[in-house]
Amino acid sequence: ERLMLEGHTDLVIAVAWSADGQTIASGGHDGIIRLWDASTGAPLATVEAGQGWITDLDFGPDGLLLSAGQDGSVRLWDASLAPLARFEAGDQRLVAARFSSDGAEALAASVDGVLQVWNVSTGELAREMTLANRAIEDAAWSPNGSMLAVTWRLGSGMGAAELFAAGLDNAFPIGHMAGNFGDRLSWSPESDQIALIGWDSMFSVWYALVCAPKSYRF
Repeated sequence: ERLMLEGHTDLVIAVAWSADGQTIASGGHDGIIRLWDASTGAPLATVEAGQGWITDLDFGPDGLLLSAGQDGSVRLWDASLAPLARFEAGDQRLVAARFSSDGAEALAASVDGVLQVWNVSTGELAREMTLANRAIEDAAWSPNGSMLAVTWRLGSGMGAAELFAAGLDNAFPIGHMAGNFGDRLSWSPESDQIALIGWDSMFSVWYALVCAPKSYRF
């Protein structure tokens, strides 16, 4: 059965599932984060995040929620959307906020090519790396914690994705993919494949270890 989750007053651009599959978080241009019961579609909680647009959302393994904002901040929320912490990543729009697989760290990626990793428990910046000449569109750790994938647009409908060691100790990529994508990405649970989508809505799946295409679909 298909559910229609209604309540936002502007474009929704960020959606995330909780690890147990019972809760959906949504956010977008109205600056509001909403939680929904995934089985019934009933609203569970709502908060005005104070971040401008909500550009990304991600649940951790323990039910905590990260939100990325247009104002360059990452906020940490509990399961009822009570605020826990705020990480000031800069003054550029963020495009991604993602938990590490164990929930101990939070990744923030900004449109100006800066990647930051924050310690969730202490709120301290653990490490940072800048990717020169890359207007990042998305970034995410692999589920096994070994790699970080980053996407950006090249222009003329083309985009790229690169893989880096998860520790961000070297700005040289360990893998590179290019094609009709450059927007959002998603890892397979086994960390061996990456799904990519571009501005023209073309969807593709790539083998991560060899950076070779598996399938394309418009």
